[in-house]
Amino acid sequence: MGHALFGTAREIVAALYRSRLGCDGVNLRLADSEVAGQEIPHVHLHVIPRFEGDGVDLVFGPYLEEKPGRKT
Repeated sequence: MGHALFGTAREIVAALYRSRLGCDGVNLRLADSEVAGQEIPHVHLHVIPRFEGDGVDLVFGPYLEEKPGRKT
């Protein structure tokens, strides 16, 4: 099931980048269990187009003082 779900997400992300929307990035959000922020008791994946300076930020808990680096 996960393979199909994320396969479809990849297609949606590719379509977003091809579209006139002009997003700079995309977040995929899957929450499993109430403690992880799941509000509806079934699997669903949020596909969130992102734009430079949109003000949206991912919040990390106090155990992680710095966001992890990204190696290219």
